[in-house]
Amino acid sequence: MAIKTQRIISIISTILVLISSVFIHSCSTNPATGETIFSGLVSEEQEVKIGLVEHQKITKQFGVVGDIELNNYMQSVFSKITPHSERDIEYTLTLLDTPIVNAFAVPGGYIYITRGLLALANTEAEVAGVMAHEMGHITARHTAQQISQSTLSQLGATLIGAITGNPAVRNAADVGSNLFTKGHSRQHEYEADQLGLRYMTKAGYDPSAMADFLEQLSRKEIYGQLMAVDKNNARLPEYFSTHPATDKRVAQVDALAPQYGPILQDKKISTQRLDYWTKIDGMIYGTSPKDGYVRDTHFIHVPLGFSFYVPDEYAITNTPSRVIAQGPNAGQVIFDMDKAPQKEDTEEKALPLSAQDYIRKVWAPRLALSGIKTLNHDTFDIAETVTVLENGRVLRLTVFRYNDLYYRFAYSGINDRPDMYNYDVVY
Repeated sequence: MAIKTQRIISIISTILVLISSVFIHSCSTNPATGETIFSGLVSEEQEVKIGLVEHQKITKQFGVVGDIELNNYMQSVFSKITPHSERDIEYTLTLLDTPIVNAFAVPGGYIYITRGLLALANTEAEVAGVMAHEMGHITARHTAQQISQSTLSQLGATLIGAITGNPAVRNAADVGSNLFTKGHSRQHEYEADQLGLRYMTKAGYDPSAMADFLEQLSRKEIYGQLMAVDKNNARLPEYFSTHPATDKRVAQVDALAPQYGPILQDKKISTQRLDYWTKIDGMIYGTSPKDGYVRDTHFIHVPLGFSFYVPDEYAITNTPSRVIAQGPNAGQVIFDMDKAPQKEDTEEKALPLSAQDYIRKVWAPRLALSGIKTLNHDTFDIAETVTVLENGRVLRLTVFRYNDLYYRFAYSGINDRPDMYNYDVVY
């Protein structure tokens, strides 16, 4: 027993020495605060590479606002703030085409604001505060710190697992390391708020606008929670999901604002609101027509000529690439669309497969399907299959083929729901 204890102590000592060595050689100076931070495992060159990859993913997932005048207006606001950053990097602002209220930043100088957030804001200064806050995250290299901390945690877990030969130890530690990547910590949020106040004030904006916007967001969040009570809170993450909100944070911003610059009078703020509303007039509000509409439990996509319903206890979330309905017991319906593949080595489309062959050969070729049945319909070629996965959950796949388009439903739940979706033809 004594020998085993000594071995464990020796292992821990070795790991601590290795981790301490990595930590010491991976520290850098926060360019905005002058404090020492642990971010050296992610160089600035790596940040740029990470940002470029993520930028492509993000714009593909959400789409980009195509309104030239709106983009030019927001870029003009952004250009007032970026010169005040302590980091000599190129910042890029992208307006995402989604009604979700959010703003975030990724390494490499990429900052994103949704048109849903622009619609919620009341003044240009509020939007400038959001931009400045996100720039604060980049300036302070918060994401680099998170990645470095997560990597260090995983390093320790891997060493323990390798030395002890116990993968369970490594897996348990990995769960803890994932916490570093679940949005920003409150400490980072406070720091980004302070830096944001600095940047927006230097750009000539009223610093109290940041607190005004946080309060507006807080009211929206409370309303959203009330509306989601009967929908199992099945909503996409919004601002406070990635930016921890506390009364302390709002109070801190409100208290700090006067230290950074003069506070505008209500009359001037009213004028700013009118100016801002005039400049965003005409911007799409809510879901874009090209992505379809959600009305309660009814999804309607006029350009595609298709609509469907899900049960009342389900909540629908619409994204540019798919529609997701979530319900009790982790039940989920995913609706998306596919086109007939092209012929190999040509730009010519292949002859459309039947709905039945599409499930078997394209959509689910690796699933052990017990059988696929076809359904009669005047407009669609329809095929459906139901199978039970290894975890015991039911997977129900349905394809509606119309010419060379395949409308696809995938339902996953504990029990099969024959009434899971009812469809209409809008043509």
